Amino acid sequence: MRVPPTPFRLPLHHKLAKTAHQQILSAFQGLLDDLEKFFNHKSRLTLAESNLIVNAVDNVGDSLYYKYVLANSNYIKIDDSITGFQSIMGSSGGQDPTLYGAMGYTTGVDITISSADLDGSGNLPAAISDFGKKPFFIFGAPAGNSGGNAPFSVTLQGGAYGNAVTSANKRVAWTDYFSDTDEVDVSILIAGDADNALNQHVIDLAITRKDCIAVISQPVGSGFADTSSLINQSTLSDVTYSTLQTYKTTLSRDTSYAVMDGNWKYQNDSYNGVTRWVPLNGDIAGLLARTETDYGAWFSPAGYTRGGILNVVKLAFNPTKAQRDGLYSLGINNVFAFPGQGTLLFGDKTLQSKPSAFDKIQVRRLFNVLEKSLATSANFVLFEQNDSFTRQSFVSQVEPVLRDVQNRRGIENYRIVCDETNNTSAVIDRGEFVADIYIQPTKSVQFVKLNFVANNSGSFFTEG
Repeated sequence: MRVPPTPFRLPLHHKLAKTAHQQILSAFQGLLDDLEKFFNHKSRLTLAESNLIVNAVDNVGDSLYYKYVLANSNYIKIDDSITGFQSIMGSSGGQDPTLYGAMGYTTGVDITISSADLDGSGNLPAAISDFGKKPFFIFGAPAGNSGGNAPFSVTLQGGAYGNAVTSANKRVAWTDYFSDTDEVDVSILIAGDADNALNQHVIDLAITRKDCIAVISQPVGSGFADTSSLINQSTLSDVTYSTLQTYKTTLSRDTSYAVMDGNWKYQNDSYNGVTRWVPLNGDIAGLLARTETDYGAWFSPAGYTRGGILNVVKLAFNPTKAQRDGLYSLGINNVFAFPGQGTLLFGDKTLQSKPSAFDKIQVRRLFNVLEKSLATSANFVLFEQNDSFTRQSFVSQVEPVLRDVQNRRGIENYRIVCDETNNTSAVIDRGEFVADIYIQPTKSVQFVKLNFVANNSGSFFTEG
């Protein structure tokens, strides 16, 4: 594994000899080899071996969680009992004269090398050149140390955990990082464990962008605020049929650019050894992504074929048929456990209350995909001559895209109008280019009706 140049920038305050620089970098190689086990373990496993990875361990039972990989490292040792700090290299004036060039006890691990560390030829002395075996150099071996090859224990201090991230912080981050549609291409916004204000903000962002869909869940806690007390609790009384109905009113959003599920799940957290309640919007986003990859964005993510939700110990509540019908009429997509079938998403509505094609997830996502794709073609029309040649060229680029989606069962029919009828002289004089694209989307089955008829003995069936 190569040592990446950016994460490890050495604080060289003076001119550094090339050989010394290389030796310092080599001190990190052992640590990086340990980290490689964690970050690249999947690429080194066969399919059979990867099937053995359970509870965040590899096929031989070693933990893959980073803190345990570090704890087992031969190059970093952490001891909570150590309260002092000493640097391992440097000659810029330390507080402890028994250490070779110690920087002090509070500023962090110092591996600075100055001219004072080098010999007359500009090289590190042999006693301290092998960082793999001698992480520091000592004058006189201070008490409690067995010599130049002794392990050197330090404690990192002076850092801070910072303040807890608030809903307001998250709203600012969403705005700062996801508002620009030209810079950030995204198709699904996942609200996660959010309070009502954050849910509304993520939905409003999707409405403003008009190229993605927001996925939210009902918040939990007093006043629908997010909470961290969701670990190892056998029940979650905050999510019920009644609270979902109330929250739909509290949310106060009516749009086809958002989707709301109707449950939370209890799942194992193998990295931390706990079981925790989590909102299902992340799972719903996963179903959307998997459906788009395996079938197409215009297929419904719900049902027995594509709606299976994984890693579920149990749900906050399992709605009855009457409750499912009531929630679905509000635009809340049910998630419940079918005996023998697992936990399924059983609804594909957006939060648009007005009946139309856009009250279905797959239709909204179909148009999102097509609008993005066709907008790319439209960009090449800019600053071209507004004549019949340019218009026909645009149609020839757009039609294959629509035909492909039609062949993949996303569209029943389509029509493109881009000629003199909508590019009149007045339109051309204003510097505009107009193309009208009519699309008839394929609808998903929402209800199944089976008619059974009992015939008399001796009757027979004919075709037609």
